[in-house]
Amino acid sequence: SITIPNSVTRIGEFALSDCDSLTQIVIAKGNSVYHSAGNCLIESKSKTLIAGCKSSVIPTDGSVTGIDDYAFYNCRNLTSISIPSSVKSIGVAAFSGCSKLTSIIIPFSIVSIGVNAFGDWQSSQTIYCQATSQPNTWDSDWNYGCSAKIVWGA
Repeated sequence: SITIPNSVTRIGEFALSDCDSLTQIVIAKGNSVYHSAGNCLIESKSKTLIAGCKSSVIPTDGSVTGIDDYAFYNCRNLTSISIPSSVKSIGVAAFSGCSKLTSIIIPFSIVSIGVNAFGDWQSSQTIYCQATSQPNTWDSDWNYGCSAKIVWGA
């Protein structure tokens, strides 16, 4: 587990990447920039999920509207995650390298997806998109390096 003190006001990209055994993310009370919920590190003002771990559950209360670049990058022991309809964007390489995540559902609410968001996904993994075709607001390389099965209109 990790506990981030209330004095921390800046957390950069890749801060928790490759932390395969991490199961708990706690932000100390009184932090003016970040909070934690569902074992997710969330920037409060922007409602952006900055980092997650293998036991993360994205809150469904509207406190998360975006998943940041590299938020779950190389989170190899993440086995399941649900993206709530409050989420509007998925950042660059957000789920790249999540080798044990067998499937993910991209809800209609997603208006933008960054390059390589699901890179390195294997053919045994499935991406279910509720849209019937790729929205033009998604990066053209959102699935770069991904050999996962993609199901449109799921």
